[in-house]
Amino acid sequence: MRRAALVLLLAAVPASLGAQGYRVRLDSRLQTLSFRGAEADSIPSTDVVTGPDGSLLSPDGHAVRCFGGWCYFWRAGDEMEAAPWVTSADFSVWGLGVDGLSVRGSAQAALDISGGAAFAGTEPPVQLLEGYLEYARGAVTARAGRQLVTGRLGFLGFDGARATLRAPSLGLEVGGYGGWSLARGTSVPWTSPAANPLGEYRPEDRLVAVGASAAWRSKWADLRAEYQREVDPDVDKLTAERVAMGAGIRPMARLSLSGGGEYNLAEGVWGSADASLRYSALQLEVAVGGKRYRPFFPLWTIWAAFSPVAYHSGWGSLQVAPHRLLRLRVRGERYAYEDAEAENPLSQVEDDGWRFSWGATVLPHADLSVDADYHAEKGPGASSRGWSASASWRPGERLSLTGYAANTLRPLEYRTDEAEAWWYGADATWEALPDLRLGVGVTRYDEDRGRPDAGAIDWSQTRLTFRVSWLLDSGADRWRLPPGAMPTTGGEQ
Repeated sequence: MRRAALVLLLAAVPASLGAQGYRVRLDSRLQTLSFRGAEADSIPSTDVVTGPDGSLLSPDGHAVRCFGGWCYFWRAGDEMEAAPWVTSADFSVWGLGVDGLSVRGSAQAALDISGGAAFAGTEPPVQLLEGYLEYARGAVTARAGRQLVTGRLGFLGFDGARATLRAPSLGLEVGGYGGWSLARGTSVPWTSPAANPLGEYRPEDRLVAVGASAAWRSKWADLRAEYQREVDPDVDKLTAERVAMGAGIRPMARLSLSGGGEYNLAEGVWGSADASLRYSALQLEVAVGGKRYRPFFPLWTIWAAFSPVAYHSGWGSLQVAPHRLLRLRVRGERYAYEDAEAENPLSQVEDDGWRFSWGATVLPHADLSVDADYHAEKGPGASSRGWSASASWRPGERLSLTGYAANTLRPLEYRTDEAEAWWYGADATWEALPDLRLGVGVTRYDEDRGRPDAGAIDWSQTRLTFRVSWLLDSGADRWRLPPGAMPTTGGEQ
């Protein structure tokens, strides 16, 4: 009922605005699937049996690890069915009587119609992702409401105000914002029950966030600086404070250099950084780069106490089109972790790894494209390799068909299983009307967990997907052809 009320509200309110312009895009997706978790279990060490190879097993065949008279293991949980149904709406309304004033935002409604265990992401069932009043006129843009800020410091959602000033002739732009921040990766405050399982470690009150940015753009360079700070008002303590710089330079028409980094002021440590050099031409694109990645955690979380270790990597990629119907690509990366400064003399720990992939796209016909990729990687604790292929065909202007297949093999160094998964399926999209698209898809997953004990569970399943995309608008912002000039005799029009 909540979902239906939200959709009807978004569709009906703009329609009642008369001369105002509006645009609402509704996307609804339904998927059927199954999933299962793992349950922790234990038995007294006296109940353990010894396998033919000397391994320790529970009476029902699960591999166990024993400590202090008890042995622990994981058994497969019950298989559960789910049918998550997610509907999102992006809306904008303008022409409110003040030049430059508009209402913009996006909302999402999610529920599991299977009636079983609630699927992840369906609580709360209705979320306002963004919703703000915007005034944009000349060199000024101001917003008030729920907003999302993106940049080198990541994503930050907040309820508050934001303003941006521009000087186009100088290429300058400055802005600032402030309000009450939302949880990372979602649109609810940290104080919401949906932010569990952090439990009692969550802040008692909503965090206060402020930030600022400045940018300078020219024909040959872009520079940008960002600042962000969060405070817990309940204890009046700083929880996060960071600054970031980024730059892009174009010394030649086809050559570009970009990079930047961030510094964690609250902890006094350097964060992530990257740099890349790219050359782009009609039939060739070459890029090389490097980066340092260090996870960021606010000071109020327990994870900040673990002093996460950064890793460094260098990578390169090449794309070439030897023929107008063929495009080839390859990419490789090598990475290594910094010294954790933790001694472990009884074991040798790996701290580096690599990734590699190559692929090709073939266009045998104007309405047909074929794509294939292979990837392999090996790092501390695990590795994987596999391939994927897909073909897309447009038999008509309104119909698009896609078929795909893939395989991945994941030998896990510190576990006893070697998981191999296959998946293959098909997808169809039909443009029923200029503003209405319908889609349906089916995917089959087959996984074999080569595990020598009773933990070799079956995860194979078939998933069905249904999609609807519907655009509602007043037509006020659509391009119209200007009146044509009709040639006549005598040089008159």
